[in-house]
Amino acid sequence: MTSRFIICVLAALLLASPARADELRLAGPEFPPHWVMENGRLTGTVAEILIRIVERAGYAWTGETYPAARLMRMLAAGEAQASLLVRNQTLDTSPDVLRSTEPITEDALNAYGIGGASPIARREDLTGRRVIVMRGYGYGGLREWMDANGVKIFEVDSYQNALRLLEVEQTAVAILYDVNFEEGVKALGHTPANVVTTYLQGVPLYIYLHRSAGGDGRATMDGLVNAWRDLVAKGVLARPGNRPEHVLRQSPR
Repeated sequence: MTSRFIICVLAALLLASPARADELRLAGPEFPPHWVMENGRLTGTVAEILIRIVERAGYAWTGETYPAARLMRMLAAGEAQASLLVRNQTLDTSPDVLRSTEPITEDALNAYGIGGASPIARREDLTGRRVIVMRGYGYGGLREWMDANGVKIFEVDSYQNALRLLEVEQTAVAILYDVNFEEGVKALGHTPANVVTTYLQGVPLYIYLHRSAGGDGRATMDGLVNAWRDLVAKGVLARPGNRPEHVLRQSPR
């Protein structure tokens, strides 16, 4: 028996091993500054909220970020077990994924236009407009509504490309979370001239959990929600309705 064969067998056994009941596989979208990888460790303003909850509930964890569409497939399949996300049709219709009944935080979703473009005060104002969106983002159900109501969609894969396209298509509107816009400006190196920002809505984020998590997904979800409530009661986390950067207080674990 060759050493190469032995290594292959061991690798296969490791991959086939069941997930530890006391460890959760956390995952988030590639969404700085909310979800980022730094020196191989998952971190970010939203990731750290979830990490704090998971650790208070008594779980070890591993974590990674992925493109948004791939992340949803992984959570539905159990390849990733837990995340903190806006409402998502793929996950909400999966029989294998649980969602917390209460939101943990919320993000600000804005419409961005160039000076002379007609203002956007509500989602109905998007009808008939050319709208720039991030590929794979559901925007808490807004993308589904746009698809059903004849909104002309331009999908992009980076925040700076959303802003570049906005500068070229000056009658278009870009739909971005405020942190997306800030990251796009950093990458682009400047703020688009005469850009007008309109707040559309606060989009709540929920804990999503695969039913395999912790061996019993429902019991694990109960433990996470109880841990979250405990952290809120102790003042470690702010109550729902706060932006992610204001939820995590500077308190020790």
